[in-house]
Amino acid sequence: MSVKRGVQQNNTSKLILVCDDVRDNCFLLQTVLQMEGYEVDIVDSGAATLAYLESTIPDLLLLDVMMPYMDGYEV
Repeated sequence: MSVKRGVQQNNTSKLILVCDDVRDNCFLLQTVLQMEGYEVDIVDSGAATLAYLESTIPDLLLLDVMMPYMDGYEV
């Protein structure tokens, strides 16, 4: 049985911010999302996320909910 994917939308202007304190998780998400045509920025803490958001608003924000100091819920 084969699975057909839907028509891929134009993602060239879509920016995703990934916030995770585990480098391997960031690398995996960045790799997969870039292969799908998204632009991906990475930050490693809740504080870095808030600083990033002061200058840039991404189309999607992926937050780790289990980080030290400031978790994804607090952000």
